[in-house]
Amino acid sequence: MNVVEGLLMAPILFDLDIKLIRCVGAERLWLSDNPVLKLNTFFARTRHGVHLGFASVGLQLIVPISPTMAFMFHDPSIYRTGPIGQRLVEVGDADVRELNKAQYMVGNENLYMHSEAMLAAALALHATHNSKRSPMRGLVDMPGREQEGQAADLLHLRRDRFPFSPTLSFCSVRRRIDRNLAPGPRDAGWTQVVRDFPAALEKGEAGTDSFVEFAENHPIMQARRRR
Repeated sequence: MNVVEGLLMAPILFDLDIKLIRCVGAERLWLSDNPVLKLNTFFARTRHGVHLGFASVGLQLIVPISPTMAFMFHDPSIYRTGPIGQRLVEVGDADVRELNKAQYMVGNENLYMHSEAMLAAALALHATHNSKRSPMRGLVDMPGREQEGQAADLLHLRRDRFPFSPTLSFCSVRRRIDRNLAPGPRDAGWTQVVRDFPAALEKGEAGTDSFVEFAENHPIMQARRRR
């Protein structure tokens, strides 16, 4: 069920830019049991706090794929990541340490690494930052998810506010951005199109492989083409 829901909502991320991050120093990326970093460094240091919805202005997603590589998805209207026109972004040790700290802060119970030096760094971080981590508030049964002979799915609950905002030298806020910008969806119209798709599936008005056609024929997108 979660996979299906994820696939249906995936188009809400289609407007994000993507970069491949490569570590070029001695530091290596850690991995946690909650590995996808959801950040919003634009709003994190404002009075609005952090807004991490998939449709939110300023969203950043960092997905580690190896000790030296990660994908980064970001809102291109807010951030400039790496050299203009290049998909590969080389990052140094200071940035890797910031990303590793973020992994520690969002991990549930486990960190994964491959050297004694990395373990020593993780233990040192644990000694100074464990009290700042978002506490697990509990496990909740997901109703209606039971399968024969199996327990219901469990949902981990944590505070909504991300407890740490990394400073990333390779991802900067664009110069002409209004610093008083309020939180909200990146594109309210597109967000509505994506939200309408599951309802169309239930009514038989669209097929699971027809999102592009559905979006093109949606009244919101048709109105945009007429402008």
